[in-house]
Amino acid sequence: MSNIDQVAFSFTAEMTVKGGLEAKFCFKKVYQENTYGDRFGGAATAKLIYQDIDYACINSCDGAYAAKLYFRYVQPNLYNIYVTSLGTGIYLSASSGWLYAVKSGNPCNLILMQNGNICNLDRMTSNTQTIQIQDDSIRKNLQLHDKTPMAMSNHLFWGAITTYGGNGGDTNFTLNIKERGVDWPQ
Repeated sequence: MSNIDQVAFSFTAEMTVKGGLEAKFCFKKVYQENTYGDRFGGAATAKLIYQDIDYACINSCDGAYAAKLYFRYVQPNLYNIYVTSLGTGIYLSASSGWLYAVKSGNPCNLILMQNGNICNLDRMTSNTQTIQIQDDSIRKNLQLHDKTPMAMSNHLFWGAITTYGGNGGDTNFTLNIKERGVDWPQ
């Protein structure tokens, strides 16, 4: 495959997942810290604590950002996803079911799917698409794992994205394409 073919099918994007509110595909875990009122009537409070992590997740809480992604077309119907918002040369790699953002090792070869069919950039006519992403090595869709609602709001949640073993089932991503036909982003 020539570099021209790779560039023609490569693109930059952000991803989200619906689940109450729209949750951003990112690398920021959130948990809730509660403080309780004292015996003199002090108010109980709850606040969200954010933690940068190296594995993929979704997050609907304020303070979460959508990772900037570069989908590099590497072989017919296969993409490697680079996480450009975390730095240069960082890509998704799978290990024990988790999707990590790494600089060394093997990138995870991923297949973009729509309604059970392979879908490359040439078939995506609009810049907003609903897709599933499949790990080529095991032919399974990415899944949501341990979706955790925040007690302060039923709509705020966090969850990990896995290549297998997720307890939330296959995940539909909303792909928001930013730029098409991208050679390596600057």
